[in-house]
Amino acid sequence: MNGEKERILFNITVFPGDDEYANEMADATYFRLNNILSGSEQFVNVLQICTKLNESNKILSDYIHNRCSALVKKNTVFSPEDKKINLIFNNVADSRRKNIRILLYPGAREDILKLKMNEATHNMIIQFKEDSAYFVPTEAHNNPPSFYQICLSEDIAILHSEALLVDSCMCHYLGVSDVAYHHDDKQKISADKVQFILECSKDESFLKTFSKDGRNLIKYVASKLKTDTPYISFLSIFTVAPYDIVKNFDSDVFAFFEDYCNLWKKFQEWYFKENGRVFYKEKEIVNPLEKVFDRNIYQGQISPSRIKVEIEKKILNPPQFIDDRPFGKEERFAIVLIKHIPDDTHSIAQLKALFPGELYPAKWDIVYWGEIHKYYDSGFDFEIVPFIIKL
Repeated sequence: MNGEKERILFNITVFPGDDEYANEMADATYFRLNNILSGSEQFVNVLQICTKLNESNKILSDYIHNRCSALVKKNTVFSPEDKKINLIFNNVADSRRKNIRILLYPGAREDILKLKMNEATHNMIIQFKEDSAYFVPTEAHNNPPSFYQICLSEDIAILHSEALLVDSCMCHYLGVSDVAYHHDDKQKISADKVQFILECSKDESFLKTFSKDGRNLIKYVASKLKTDTPYISFLSIFTVAPYDIVKNFDSDVFAFFEDYCNLWKKFQEWYFKENGRVFYKEKEIVNPLEKVFDRNIYQGQISPSRIKVEIEKKILNPPQFIDDRPFGKEERFAIVLIKHIPDDTHSIAQLKALFPGELYPAKWDIVYWGEIHKYYDSGFDFEIVPFIIKL
């Protein structure tokens, strides 16, 4: 299994455990996830989402399926008396700690105040509370990027787990993660999603593009969020929050699937704008190198005039957009840059199929995002820097 693709789930058994309900729910969630990953059960919505997408966007369908099935389980025992919470990761290699995404922790928060997971971009600590609402906003941990997610039951914990995984897939598929070039930028995406919901939930022109129930769900979730809420999963808005406010909700993700995709499309554009990565057909292109390659180590190896010319060429001769709904006809592009030139002639020949002509380090081209999977799947080491051209 590719270590870059796996995500790690930890079930922490607290010994001695004081909260019987939380212990029971943590174990039940862990066993349910074990059933899911062994094939005897399914995530509540992932299979439906992949089946739906398979009709129109197989690349995204396969991507979500593969990422969600690459969840690796770890189980450990922690004694609060030891006061060494970070020792729970002793059986995880340093290089893999960045992949830890979910902790099932049924113990007291004061016992994990010193937990540090600086390598990760985000880490959800699932805790259980018997009398909570279905949707509970996340709460900050002392040491970001960890945060708490309160769950009523193992069913809700499963929903939050799959929502985190699917949202992560969307973040990568739409290029949002690649806009966040540095590790601290990637950690900030979690808070940016919260800011986006808080801002846009007050914009009626934004809300009217959603279904009636979809609008109500977005406004309901926004009413629960604060400016310092550390994370929001967009999928949880449409799979967890409905249990609070939608009458006779039966866990049908397709009731709000279009709303979910619409929300991601709007966040994508909002996020690219926030980072200066949107260019317009009717406006002069100003400082594209500084905007697209902000804080990037390759900025000095690219001609500012050439990158402007190449973007203008895409405006004058736009590509034939790939209509892979629900994310088809996207006006998203990327600069793809060669980091390393391979040594063997076979690899060089393969690379030349993607970059015809003379090869040299930092050679680059502008690629339509609908073709970007060819570069991701090639096995070569590329720098991929996405942006949007509004045509």
